[in-house]
Amino acid sequence: MKNNALLYLKSWFHQYVQGFYSEDEQLQFHVRLKEEHTLRVLQHASAIAKWLTLSPLELELAEIAALLHDIGRFSQYQTYRTFNDALSVNHAQLGLAILEQSDILATAGLSVAQQNIVKKAVFYHNKRCLPIDVEESWIVFAKITRDADKLDIYSMLVSDDKDNKIPQLSELKQDRHYSQNIIEELLQGRLVEPKDIKTGSDLMLFRLSWIYDINFTYSLSYIEEQQYVEKLIAMLPATDDILCVHQYIRGYIEENMDRALDCLIRCATIHDIEQIAEIYNQGIQDRVATLETNTKSIEEMQVWFDIRSERHKVIVIESEKGYIKGWASLNVFNARECYRGVADLSIYIRRAERGKGLGKKLLVALIERAIQAGFHKLVLTTFAINVPGQSLYVSVGFTKVGTYMKQGMLDGKWIDTTIMEKLLIE
Repeated sequence: MKNNALLYLKSWFHQYVQGFYSEDEQLQFHVRLKEEHTLRVLQHASAIAKWLTLSPLELELAEIAALLHDIGRFSQYQTYRTFNDALSVNHAQLGLAILEQSDILATAGLSVAQQNIVKKAVFYHNKRCLPIDVEESWIVFAKITRDADKLDIYSMLVSDDKDNKIPQLSELKQDRHYSQNIIEELLQGRLVEPKDIKTGSDLMLFRLSWIYDINFTYSLSYIEEQQYVEKLIAMLPATDDILCVHQYIRGYIEENMDRALDCLIRCATIHDIEQIAEIYNQGIQDRVATLETNTKSIEEMQVWFDIRSERHKVIVIESEKGYIKGWASLNVFNARECYRGVADLSIYIRRAERGKGLGKKLLVALIERAIQAGFHKLVLTTFAINVPGQSLYVSVGFTKVGTYMKQGMLDGKWIDTTIMEKLLIE
């Protein structure tokens, strides 16, 4: 990516949108509405990316994806006079086609891999849900774009500013009735299907169900701070059904906020190496997790981090203030091609944070990333005497394969090591 790629694309975006400006008041209103929405989504995406402590390059990619996420909306409205995809065209697919036809991402200097990240984020930003078997390299950017988009749509729904409020869809009945099956979906914690929307109240409930698709604690916190749920509920009929939906969503938010109150799991960056090294060295010093006896310098850990492939992730669990409590990694099991589907793993928890359930959270997240990266099996080696560790691994589905006797020497004593494995596919 060349320097100032975001600035270049912002300039292109504004020139592109100005091509849709019109003396037709209805068209101009909707073009301006989406143009300003886009710029706010970019701000939200930037805030989320910074909260995730993404690298400067990753931050810029997140901002570019947000800038271009609705690029198909302008042509859509000009042609069909509606933003309803069901009555016109899928605006994300249209946006992707515009990006490919213009080749603007390549002109801005994005590499093929970077272009793919932006295009995937644009394509998936309006999907009902994201696929689970995807590579981490782009999925986080799609999640950022989806959250940022929802945050601004919620703002536009509750706004008192008529020039910045999402208009009601003329094709829907604007009465106070709602569909009972939509209530049932919400009370099951499920996203509402667009095909079930029949009235304006159904559409509002559909948008409320997006709460179940929010990806980051930052986003939930923002929704709480702005009281979007309460404001949207107030726009619906005051019935027992709506009260139950409100209570269920409140419980969902509180549960998820509590669960992530003091920990976030994310991919590590080079900026985390100092804390990763500190935690690893504690594991070496404590003589309970590795046969390694020499502590590692930050420079050595930087090399270890830099030579890893895209599939062999390192993830960290941290407080929202950036204090890393532990880390885990997918490692090469064997360099031969026939073992491509097998990964070894490492996991280390900061000494002061052990015994708090963080290890299990990290393992669950690492397993998910292993599946996304296409691994079919995970293996690990642990000290035979490390019964608590083996119990942890069993709790997430690992089984004992066997024990190597006198496998290594530690402080003049032979150490037996136990091999465990977990199949990720049947």
